[in-house]
Amino acid sequence: MKLFDSLPTLLLSMVVACSCAAAPAADPGTGAAPLWPLDLGTRYLTSNFMEYRPGRYHAGIDLKTESRTGFVVRAVRDGSIVRLRCTPTAYGRALYLQASDGATYVYAHLERFNDDLQKMVKDAQAASGRYRTEFYFQPGEIPVKAGDVLALSGQSGTSGPHLHFEVRNAAQRPLNPLDHGFAVEDRHPPVIRTLRAIPVTPAARIMGEEGNWFLAGPEGGLAGTLDTLLLSGPVAFTAGMVDQADIRAHRLEPRSMEVKLDGRPVYQCVNTAYAFTDNSISRLEWYEANGVRERWLFRRPGVTLPGRAGGSWHLGSAGEGLLPGLHHLEISASDHQGNSARVVVPLLVDGPDGNGSGPAAGSWRREVDASGEGGRDPCLPNPFFVGFGGAGGWDVLEFSPERGDPVSESCYVLVRTWTPDAAALAAAARQGLELSGPGVEYRTAFWPATAAVGVPAGQGWRGEFGDSRAGMYRLGEGGWSYAGELYRKAVEDSLAVFSLSRSGTYAVGFDGKGPFIGAGGDGAGDLVVRPGPPGTVPGITPARWEVFAVALEDLGSGIRVESLTASLDGRPLVVEPDTPRDRFLVELPDDTAPGPHRLEVRVEDQAGNAGSRIIPFTCVE
Repeated sequence: MKLFDSLPTLLLSMVVACSCAAAPAADPGTGAAPLWPLDLGTRYLTSNFMEYRPGRYHAGIDLKTESRTGFVVRAVRDGSIVRLRCTPTAYGRALYLQASDGATYVYAHLERFNDDLQKMVKDAQAASGRYRTEFYFQPGEIPVKAGDVLALSGQSGTSGPHLHFEVRNAAQRPLNPLDHGFAVEDRHPPVIRTLRAIPVTPAARIMGEEGNWFLAGPEGGLAGTLDTLLLSGPVAFTAGMVDQADIRAHRLEPRSMEVKLDGRPVYQCVNTAYAFTDNSISRLEWYEANGVRERWLFRRPGVTLPGRAGGSWHLGSAGEGLLPGLHHLEISASDHQGNSARVVVPLLVDGPDGNGSGPAAGSWRREVDASGEGGRDPCLPNPFFVGFGGAGGWDVLEFSPERGDPVSESCYVLVRTWTPDAAALAAAARQGLELSGPGVEYRTAFWPATAAVGVPAGQGWRGEFGDSRAGMYRLGEGGWSYAGELYRKAVEDSLAVFSLSRSGTYAVGFDGKGPFIGAGGDGAGDLVVRPGPPGTVPGITPARWEVFAVALEDLGSGIRVESLTASLDGRPLVVEPDTPRDRFLVELPDDTAPGPHRLEVRVEDQAGNAGSRIIPFTCVE
């Protein structure tokens, strides 16, 4: 019986790229090494290419800027600026540089553009009265030379200072920057932290028992040959693995991983490129359940990305699992420089029908029933099958692409009613929310959504559709967070649904409290605005007056950033929403005279509640 007839020949010849030197690779189409994009003596990565992000891949690399803003950002090649954008979230201030061969380099989360670009953006914002701005240019319209100053690094649109940097080909597909001239020195191997075995059918057993088994390594990770695992029936595997490129130990995604069974490659994943239209495929590559996020060690049919090879090797030829006997599962992870980690798991398979007897569990542990009810924990649903019907009060919602549901593979969600306790009600009250009726718990171990998937919002809905005050909220450690609006799938429906993005505890809430606007500065006294810092970078002139922050927060549905308007002494003024830090930033026009002034601000939240404030301040030279 051949277990690997579908294995592409390519897999057997694929070799993980490795290099022991950190010399820049030739850039696309030129043969010349590009310049480094950031004026900083150190080169540390805080995020790697194609790392996990909710429902998508990370499209580039993040370069550490010492927890500060204001480092010079330069053109890496000769070319043209073809796009500028300013958004309050996502990429923040971003610049797109295109070379003559069509390769595009993206710089995001910038603090300030160079003077020519800054004037263009400011003029457009003043004309539109909106912060959100976007420009497209023809190649050659705004030429730049390698080394030209483009901007200063910042933290716009994101939670902390860094430079997000991308390399895209002529078709705008993200490429791994480490493969195209932007590698960093790296002497640290990846770490395989955990392994997990998950039954694929209700009859499959691990160590003669139902449920998942896992193995967690020490601080330095798993290594060498591990304890034997006894299997009966088809069992899938996941791994928790991280990489680090430097002594700062930022957790990165390994560039590649490979799985071999009895010495033969059965799965390979190399992060080289993808298309933005492939983002939903990320949900097929990670196992997510009960706070666990690990990589699947096989390729699902829907994973069509470059750099992936292999298939569902764990099913065997007839879906019954591996052949009886002793097998050796080898798992390895490598970084761009060829540093690697490797473990071997002996698998003793005793056949599809018997539980048999085998070795002691050793370091392997069964995932136990946290509810104390015995059997498999309903809060740990199996990603392959529904195994417990209505146990624990759970109902099952099933979704399938064959039925037209926006999912790439068949899946299900466990649903049950949940009554908010005193702590949940108190958190809602602090946030200005009124919870409506009982809440709902949703649990899934596999959620391959390709678009918004509507699930019932439960019994908590009351009111009319279109009531902007009503929304779905998710309970977390910090309280309730807005999870989406309520709607109905068809005009005649009376059942409220919302778009589920992840497992959790939810409830319908009504937001009746408007946003909070601070007094500016530290709030300790009258706001005084002083001259800004002197310019130190040729071609980038700082604002005449220091940019000051004003607190802006809504604990309920959240700020609707498009509604934020301001005026300075009665004249319209565009301010910058900085929602990751619950504030907005005010850059005064350079012609603002010394003396007293008046800033008026108005904003709404997602529920339509409004807030406004008059902020007096004084400019002092």
